[in-house]
Amino acid sequence: TAEAGFDSGLLSAAWAFPGGMLRLGANLSDDVVNAPAPIAPGDAIWGGAIPAQLPPWSVYWSMERR
Repeated sequence: TAEAGFDSGLLSAAWAFPGGMLRLGANLSDDVVNAPAPIAPGDAIWGGAIPAQLPPWSVYWSMERR
């Protein structure tokens, strides 16, 4: 299964599979955006741990294993 949302420049998406969940959080704007918690729980795999405020044009990926 998959889910996605876009609000005020913040793109969030998640893909579930039998072993866990892949999550994406991206700020697709020129402005700093507050990250809703938790947008990307799990082990960071790109961009590091997601901050409370996402810098402009930043991308974060994480993997949540089950």
